[in-house]
Amino acid sequence: MSPLALACSDIAISTVPETADFGSGPVDGYAMQVQIVPEPGSLSALLGGIAVLGFRRRQRRR
Repeated sequence: MSPLALACSDIAISTVPETADFGSGPVDGYAMQVQIVPEPGSLSALLGGIAVLGFRRRQRRR
């Protein structure tokens, strides 16, 4: 697994050797899984913004 750092998140890329059969015989290759993991600070800012929007909406209804 090789993590690549970006501005607001990390990308974890995993490669696994895989064999597939498409009817004409086995084909060897690699299966790749990509997972984007947000930085904790970015996630906290997003949740804080959602909380502020909910609070303002609640205040407007009163």
